[in-house]
Amino acid sequence: MTLAEHWLPVVGYERCYEVSDLGRVRSIDRIVTTRAGYDISLTGRMMSASTHPSGHRYVHLTMEGRDSTYQVHRLVMRAFVGPCPEGLEVRHLNGDPTDNRLANLAYGTRSENAVDQVDHGSHNQASKTRCNYGHEFSPENTYRHPSGRRVCIECRNRHKAQYRARSQSATAGSEVTHG
Repeated sequence: MTLAEHWLPVVGYERCYEVSDLGRVRSIDRIVTTRAGYDISLTGRMMSASTHPSGHRYVHLTMEGRDSTYQVHRLVMRAFVGPCPEGLEVRHLNGDPTDNRLANLAYGTRSENAVDQVDHGSHNQASKTRCNYGHEFSPENTYRHPSGRRVCIECRNRHKAQYRARSQSATAGSEVTHG
C-alpha cells in the first residue's frame, strides 16, 4: 500500500514552490517577469536537491531575482509543523540526514540532537573506543551523563578521589589550634 504524498507551499515562496511530507521540493507553474520586462511562463518541475558534506540535502529557490539556499528538512518542518521554536533545531530521528520525510523529523534541543548522533554512531566522538586517558569505553566502564555524553567511570572515580584528598588536606590545614 502506497501512502499519498501531501504537498504544502514553501513558506515565503507560496506562489513558486511546494514541499512534500516525503521531503521533496517542486516548483509550480507560474509566470515571471524577466529583467528586460518580458513575461515568460515557467513550467513546474521537481527540484534536484544537492548534498552538503554533512549529508543534509538543500535546494536553491529563486523569487523576484533573488536566489537563496535552504535545507530541505527545515522547509518540511516549517510548512507542516510551523516555525522552529527559539532554542530548538530540527532532528533526524533515524540519524540519516538525507531522510527528510516528515515522519523522521522533529524539533528538539541541540543536546537531544547530539544524543541522537551518538546513539546512531554518526557523532564525531561516537567512534572513540577509549577515553582521553586510554581507558576503554566498555559498558562496565562507561556512564551516560544526563547531557548525553559518555564518561569514563575509571577517570570519574580518580577525579572524585583527588577532589576528596584536596578537600581533606585543606580542612586539615585550617584546623590549627590557637593557644
